[in-house]
Formats: sequence, structure tokens, C-alpha cells
Amino acid sequence: MSQEDKKDRDMDVDALIESIQKEQSSKEGASAPNTPTVDPLQELIHAAQEEFEIGWELEQAAKTREYETFRAEVEGVEVPPTPETDPDAVERVRALLEDREPAEPPVVQVSEDPTQAYSAFSEQDFLEGNHVQTMPKSAPPQEEEEREEREETLPSVLFVYPAEEVMFPHSTVPIFDTEGSLRLAMETMQSPIEYVGFVTRKSADGPAHASNLHNVGVVGKLLQTVQLPDGSSAMIMQVLRRAVMQEYLSEEPYLIARVEYLEETLRSIDEPHVEALLRNVRQLLDELPEYTPSLPDGFESMVEALSSPGEIADFAATHFVFDEDERIELLTTMNVRQRLERVLGLLLREVERQKLQKQVRDEVESRAEAGQREYLLREQLKVIRRELGEAFDEKELDLEKFRERIAEAGMSVRAERKALEELRRLAVLLPEVAEYNIIRTYLDWLCGLPWSKRTDDQIVIKRAREILEEEHYGLERVKERILEFLAVRKLKPHQKGPILCLSGPPGVGKTSLGQSIARAMGREFFRFSLGGMKDEAEIRGHRRTYVGAMPGKLLQGLKRVETRNPVFMLDEIDKVGQSWRGDPASALLEVLDPAQNTAFLDHYLDVPFDLSEVMFIAT
Repeated sequence: MSQEDKKDRDMDVDALIESIQKEQSSKEGASAPNTPTVDPLQELIHAAQEEFEIGWELEQAAKTREYETFRAEVEGVEVPPTPETDPDAVERVRALLEDREPAEPPVVQVSEDPTQAYSAFSEQDFLEGNHVQTMPKSAPPQEEEEREEREETLPSVLFVYPAEEVMFPHSTVPIFDTEGSLRLAMETMQSPIEYVGFVTRKSADGPAHASNLHNVGVVGKLLQTVQLPDGSSAMIMQVLRRAVMQEYLSEEPYLIARVEYLEETLRSIDEPHVEALLRNVRQLLDELPEYTPSLPDGFESMVEALSSPGEIADFAATHFVFDEDERIELLTTMNVRQRLERVLGLLLREVERQKLQKQVRDEVESRAEAGQREYLLREQLKVIRRELGEAFDEKELDLEKFRERIAEAGMSVRAERKALEELRRLAVLLPEVAEYNIIRTYLDWLCGLPWSKRTDDQIVIKRAREILEEEHYGLERVKERILEFLAVRKLKPHQKGPILCLSGPPGVGKTSLGQSIARAMGREFFRFSLGGMKDEAEIRGHRRTYVGAMPGKLLQGLKRVETRNPVFMLDEIDKVGQSWRGDPASALLEVLDPAQNTAFLDHYLDVPFDLSEVMFIAT
């Protein structure tokens, strides 16, 4: 207590004594003889003692709250209860009556820093009545008064709404009353609902019962209620504080609970660490708008308006923490330092995720812009060429080219019908569509096959003998059999004769004999090695539904030689394999059998092709 306060107190006591004495004197003069006499000294002592005890109790209670709060937050110990009255109060009254200076409790003089102040203030000092002339920075008198006033305003029994999302204090959120419990409570309760408790459900699909609700929620103030056209209600809530549901007083027809409001804890010893955490969190909040275009307008000003560490942590959790378990964890963490540390880790993860999303988004946009730019340039090029009289349209050229090729190919009726059908599909597609290139490739294969192209046989037995003798020495029996085969082909050119099969060890000239036969007949030659082949698709091709599908090797060879009657050598036919992908040997039956090869069906073309004019030689 300062010297001025002491003088004021002494003057008040002297004035009180003097007024009591005057009043007592006047009463004695006017009192009747039978009125009992009141001892003025006893009345004076009683009045002075009552006034002193009231003032001292208020002062002592403030110091008690100050000390207990610090001990609970900094040292984590329980302080023994402080006596409600000063044990030396009687002695102090006597000292006042005897005009003696009262003994003031000793003061521990320390700095204004709360950590240094309370480090010098021991429990013994408190029990002896000593006090500290300082106030912690984290609790200014004005904020303390506002907090106490707010605590007195919020009710302890509330209507509880089962929310689907976790909410944090210091935010304003819309709530949709889809179940109608809020509307029912507003209609049945006598007093208007001003404050509502919000508790998140453990299971979103579960019932709105107390067993399916978390223990910790928030309390919000109802700002506005709107009736929606479907009969449900929507409300705007200002979330104020955290609260724990102590007891549910009613569950039907709506939830009523007794709540206890939770206080944030921030130890003075943690203030330097909390300050560093705040700087990092603010820096991340400043970076996030660059990678998150969906943030509301004025986000930067909202961040600048934040003041307390707990408010900043709740703001970051509201906007950038989306996992429900993580939000529940942050809601139930009352230690501000621990909450900031957790929020900082989640923000770092969110920043990295937003950076990756922005990178992917920029790449997609750049590709789209490049494609759009190319399209615009091509359209401009078409307009320029049209103005110059050099009309050029890639699609029109393709259509015109395929019309000419289909007309000149000499296809079968079925193949031509299929080609014209695909051409009509091609005409309605844009060149940028993937299906356009698939149809274009198919038409190119269909028109490229030798449907009507063939070479005339020039079989001269004498010339054939000279060719065989010129290129091979010996093999007299083989040469005679080949000449007999050629003589029959010359006499009966349209007869479906047998298939020659040359057998022998490697290197004896089987393949070269086939080339000599083709040369003697004046035909093209194509060799197809079957050794080790295990896939049926090598012969019959792949269906067009597969990416990169192509016809089989038979049709590929026919397109390469550009004639429908070449000499086709099936080399190493005895080494054809078999696997889960099919049996190529069985597929060769349709190729070599004269009764079937007139309508060979390749999977890719899906139209029959005549192989009857092909001369097959096997080895």
C-alpha cells in the first residue's frame, strides 16, 4: 500500500470516529432518562473494524486470485486455501484507535516482468500476507473485467444442437437445421433462445443422441434465423467459447445440457516460444492466399485483425484443417502453445499440398492454352489461305483421298460397305478427337490391301529349270518335284493344288528354293517365320478396341508386296508354340485349308479377305 493510500485511510478513519462521537453526543442529549446507554467506544470499534475488514478482504482476495492463478499455470501445484479474513484485523483496529501507525504487510519489490516477479514470491510470503505489486502481462485489468463479465453473461444450461462439422471460437458460421430440433425448441421454450451449444457427432450417420456426441463442443450466440422454403431453418451463429458437456438434462424432444466453459492456458514461461510460433503461423497464413484462390475476399485483413494466440490458432484451424479427427484434437487442446505447435505442422502440410495443386493446375492450364493457341493459329491460317485462294483443309483432304482410294481399291461388296460406313463416321469427327486418328488408320489399312491387284504367272518350265540349276547344286529329286508342281499349275492355273513343304536341316537351302520358285513363276515373295510364335494375334491380328491394334502378319505381308497372289513362305512351321494366349497352329488351319481361306477373317479388319490365290510353301 502506498503512503498516499495510508494517509487517505487514516483520514477516513478519523472522520468516521469524529462523526460517530458527534452523533452519539446528540443522541445522549435528546434521549429519555430510561433509554439504555450505548458505549461509544464499542460502537466506534465495531464500525471501524467492519469498514477495515471489508477493504482488507477485497484486497486480500485479489492477491489470492493473482497468486493462485500463477501457481496453477506456471508451477502446476495446488495452493492451500487462504483465510477469508486477516488474523491481525483486531490488532489493526486497536492501532487505529490508539493513533498508532498500523503494520503494513511486507512488500516484495520486483520488476514488472511476471516471470521474475513470481519467481521471487514464495509460498511462505503468501501465507505471511506478503503480496506482489505487479500484474501479469497476459491478464490486463480491462481484459480481466471483460472476461468476468462474459462469464457471468453465458448461461450454464443450454439447448444443444448436434452439428455435423467441428467449429471453433472467433468465427461466424451458417447452420442448417435440417432435423428441425432448433425450430421445435424455439416454439416450445418459454424464453427466447439466445445461446446454443454445438457438439459434433461421432458418427455422421448415427442418431442425434448424447451417446453419439463428442464431450467437448462450442457455445455460440444466435444472430439471425431464416425460414427456408422447404420448411427447415437456417441460422447465423457467432461461435464464442469452448465448453464441455457436463450432463445432459434432456434428450427428447431436443437436447438440453449443463455445460462448463473451458479456459485457455498460456504459461508465462512459454511466451517466447509462443511468440516464435505466432510469427511462423502468420507467415504461412500470408503465403496461403497465393496458392489458394478459393479463399474469401479480405482474407489478409482478417489475418491482420487477429490478436491473441488462441484466436490465431482457431482461425487457422477453421480455414485450413479439414480432417475431422484433427479438428476435434485442436478443439480439445486448451494449452495454447501445444495448439499452435499442432496448427503450425498442419499448415506446413497444407502449404505443400497447395503448392503441388497449383503446380498441377498451372501445367494443365499451360497445356490447354497451348492447344487453344495452336487451334486459333490453324484457324487463322485457313482463313488466310482461303483469302489467297489456297484453300486447305486437312480433314477435307483426308475425306477426298479416302473416297478416291475406296473407289480404286476394288474391294469386295462387304469391305466397301464397311469402308464407306467408317468414312461417314470420320466426316463428323474433329481432327483433334482421338477416335479420328483410329478411324483414319483403319481406313488406311483397308484401302492399302491388294483387293484386286495381282501378278500374271509366267511359268516356263525350261526357264524354271535353268533358275533352279543356276541357284542350287544337286537336290535333283527336289528340283524334279518342284518342276512337276509348276507344270500342273501351268495346265490348271485355277485348281487348288497341294501345299509344298520343304523338310531338311538348317542351311540346306529350303528358303532359297522358295525364292527360286517365286522368281520362276514371276511372283512376289514374302517370308513369315513361325519359329517360337505363341500368340494367335500374330496371325489373326488384334481387335480395334486395343490401343495400337494392327492386322496380323499375313495381311501385313500382302500390303507390303502389294499383290494378292504372292509366294508366301511359312518358315519353321514345326516350331509353332502354344500358350494361354491361343494356339497359332490351329489358327493356321483357316489360312492353309483351301475350303476356308477364301474368306479369311482378320480381327482388325473384321471383313473377309480371299487368300486362295496365295501360293503357300512351308518349311
